[in-house]
Amino acid sequence: MKDKTFKLITILTIFILTLVFLYQAKDSIYAGLNALKLIPQNERLTELYFENSSFLPSQSAKGQPVNFSFTIHNLEGRAMYYAYSVYLEPVGGPRVILDSNVAILADGEYEKFIKSYKMETAIKQSKIVVSLNQQNEQIDFLLNRN
Repeated sequence: MKDKTFKLITILTIFILTLVFLYQAKDSIYAGLNALKLIPQNERLTELYFENSSFLPSQSAKGQPVNFSFTIHNLEGRAMYYAYSVYLEPVGGPRVILDSNVAILADGEYEKFIKSYKMETAIKQSKIVVSLNQQNEQIDFLLNRN
């Protein structure tokens, strides 16, 4: 009986000492696991999307505005510089730059851009494209589909 009690006390002591050691070394253990890429990281990304995408214009006429809005949402984990372009891309025709600008967003920040372009000439089937130049991201919608 005395032998079993001694073994139990020894096992409990080793267990408690192990827990104390692990608790004291948790920061070092975490850093080591993180260095080995074994700790899940937040995905770094930029969201680019149209607001109210169900209501994007599908037709345009000479002299009539084309209204839409888009959002850039920075989830990169750091402040980001976004150079963007908005252009009209007619089927079989040259690209027409409508706007280009810059947005500087802190991590987690987003900005909504409201755009309105009056078409000076009648256009055939075209795409309106919003492009984040350095991120190689773009979104678009069709105008004057047949």
